[in-house]
Amino acid sequence: MDEGCIVFNETEGIDTDKHYIAWINANKNGYVLSIPKNYRTISKLFLSKTTRIHRVNCYLISKYSKFQQSSSFTGKKYFKICSTNQSDLTQKAIHITGLFMIEKCRCMN
Repeated sequence: MDEGCIVFNETEGIDTDKHYIAWINANKNGYVLSIPKNYRTISKLFLSKTTRIHRVNCYLISKYSKFQQSSSFTGKKYFKICSTNQSDLTQKAIHITGLFMIEKCRCMN
């Protein structure tokens, strides 16, 4: 189901932003799942509104703004799971979050 899914979560003690940016630069047709790090403790309603699948080129998950600091993609409130297979990523998201469906960012339209 999720053999091709890679987790980038800085709470695991490595500089995952660097590896995350390298992955999205190397996988231009890939997808990124953004999940709040506190997904186990927040309401399902809030979780459903904050968990999204994006294309790797979406500015929301791939571009630093002038206000962001290093580690802002995977070291702050969210972690990322990446895959080149959208279906695998969706199934991984459903498995992790317990949600029935995962919203897609407007970049997917």
